Amino acid sequence: MHDLHPPSGAASGRPCGPRAAASTSPPASGPRRAPNTPSGSSETDADILPMLKKARRRFPEQEAIYENVRLHLGGQMMFLRAYLERDRGEG
Repeated sequence: MHDLHPPSGAASGRPCGPRAAASTSPPASGPRRAPNTPSGSSETDADILPMLKKARRRFPEQEAIYENVRLHLGGQMMFLRAYLERDRGEG
């Protein structure tokens, strides 16, 4: 017969499972790197775009989708950088 009792943490309202330890740990002390560094590099450039490149190679049947996401992110990044530059110039 199946055990119908909830996992040990669920009955007490505490988190349980593999993510329980991560959810009870203190939050990180800020982002790993500045969102827009002076060199023009960003977390998107350093992390997201390389991840998309790997995914595009790993799943070639979805290549068009990953390329669309890459182009969309590139346009958004260009827009935000131009907006930030304009905003800095007015201040």
